[in-house]
Amino acid sequence: MVREEDPIGPFKVVVHDDVSGRGEYEIQVLDPDENILDLDTIPSDFYRQKYWKDRLRKWIHDVIEESAEVYDEVDLDELDFDDKWRSMKWCWIETFSEEEKERRRGKPSKPKKESVPAMEEERIKERALELLEDPGLLDKIRRTLTRGFEADGSYRFIEGEARKKLFTYLCFISARTPYPQFEWISGDPGSGKTNMASTVAEFFPEGYVQKVGYITGAGIRYLEDKDYEVLYVQEFRGQEEQDVRLTSIEDRGFKVIIAGRDQETGEMSAEEHFVPAKAFVTTSAEELPSDQLVRRTWLVSADESDSLTRKVNERIAEIAEGEAEPADDEWIEVLRAVPEQVEKKEVKIPYASEILEVTDWDRTNFKQFLRIVKIIACLHQRQREERDGEVVADIRDLYMAFRIAEEVLPETLFKLPKRLEETLDVIKDIEKTEVTKKEVAEELGKAGSTVYRYLEDLYNMGFVHKDGSGRENTYSPTEKSGLELSFSWMKSLDWSKCEKKVEEVLGENSSNLHKVSNPKEGFIMDDPVLKGRLLMSPSPDGKLKVEKIVSGGNDGSDLELSGEEIFLSEKKSLNRVLDGKSEEKEPEEVPDFAEPEGNPNCEICEEEMGIEREAEEKINMSGREVWACEKCLREMGRE
Repeated sequence: MVREEDPIGPFKVVVHDDVSGRGEYEIQVLDPDENILDLDTIPSDFYRQKYWKDRLRKWIHDVIEESAEVYDEVDLDELDFDDKWRSMKWCWIETFSEEEKERRRGKPSKPKKESVPAMEEERIKERALELLEDPGLLDKIRRTLTRGFEADGSYRFIEGEARKKLFTYLCFISARTPYPQFEWISGDPGSGKTNMASTVAEFFPEGYVQKVGYITGAGIRYLEDKDYEVLYVQEFRGQEEQDVRLTSIEDRGFKVIIAGRDQETGEMSAEEHFVPAKAFVTTSAEELPSDQLVRRTWLVSADESDSLTRKVNERIAEIAEGEAEPADDEWIEVLRAVPEQVEKKEVKIPYASEILEVTDWDRTNFKQFLRIVKIIACLHQRQREERDGEVVADIRDLYMAFRIAEEVLPETLFKLPKRLEETLDVIKDIEKTEVTKKEVAEELGKAGSTVYRYLEDLYNMGFVHKDGSGRENTYSPTEKSGLELSFSWMKSLDWSKCEKKVEEVLGENSSNLHKVSNPKEGFIMDDPVLKGRLLMSPSPDGKLKVEKIVSGGNDGSDLELSGEEIFLSEKKSLNRVLDGKSEEKEPEEVPDFAEPEGNPNCEICEEEMGIEREAEEKINMSGREVWACEKCLREMGRE
């Protein structure tokens, strides 16, 4: 039930009842079309706390300033609280147009600046269609995100993070395909996670992205009836700090359970809602998503390194000095028109079985990765062949999926964000059997409360033991923390098999398979990460070979190659990535697996397994077979 609804010029402030029973009210700021610009919760006794009044005043001020095209200073009078009716009474807050502001000051108004003078929609659409036919589509998107552009009066850009910003774009565009994705961008405050998602969101048309501050009960009820493609939650609060539970994710959206107290009976109740988000993107500085959520979510960690921070600050200084050259407004409008020209078509991957050889996938992650391949193929549908109304993915889509997801894949497979990986590395590096929170915090240079949260996450995930018998908790790594996940990546793929399977699917149309190069030479493509043109071709042994092109035509004529073969990552462990142009390494010899006598212990959680051993299984992990119990198999998705 809405307690009070007050206009703020063309905006509204809406205050909702204490539906959670925790002494909190929800406050929303709505635009003229009643879209939620932002929302927050406030304590019922906020009127006794001066900082809450100041915080609300600043928050409403910032929301309107960011959202209004023209804006005058907002004055918020003293907030009154009526104990009898337990309702909030807000003053009238006015926003004036530029003309009205100048009239009151007795000065002539300045003409509004048009984003693009007399922009022709048809011309924008034609340019968008041309871009969808450009093999360098993703490369151009990456370049624009790096260069930056002006939006809502501010300069937006994403320095570095080449793979992750493209991956975030794929998650946003996935709503225009049959394969919507869910992305969780994590990082400490100030790490750039929100900037990454918010900047990418600017490349989509109005109404495509529904942006909310964070999920609350009233917000969920409001979102059920809205029409949008992507739900973008700017800050996902910890599951234990809110009364909203994301219980499961489905292809059409996700189910939400809202806990609350019945106002009449006083009894606790739970409401189940369905949020029809085709894609879901959120950022969080807190713990990992729930177990049900994390299995179907891509985990992406923002780069918090000092080197990137310096580069970002250098760009900020460049912008302040007026030296930056943003992308022109019309080009941004072209990018915003691209999603509307992408048709929702099913994608067929003829060589999907070949991808199984790349690593030990679990069921959910394998399906997730195949969908990334399909999203890329669907985005490039005007450059791909179709068969019976379905887009046929070729080897380029697989290459780009591996290249863009190269950092995200291991993090998602391990369910271990980068900040937790670094914490685990510190625990291993400290030359002690057991370490304390204080010791880890000193090594990481972070606050003790932050490190405590990291350590508890590692403990709950089974990467460290926790001993609370002493004056303070101590932590030590488990056997699970020593696991490595091997990726032979695309060098293990048989090029000829993949191509043959694509040709078999296309049948009579297979002669059109190679549109950009001679079939004997392979594919020419723009690598969106390496920032160059590549030749993908079969090597003498039939495997995939990738070389950088120095010069030559797009038709494959007069090619000059660098002579240096490009490799994707071969192995991702918990403490390093063998990245770049690494040489092939001979596989390490491992001792033959010896079946243990008696009842073996699970080699992941170290618990003794049952006498019957019906649920146990020998699984391949890092090139050797290990015993795993039923619980660990279930957690790894191998039940």
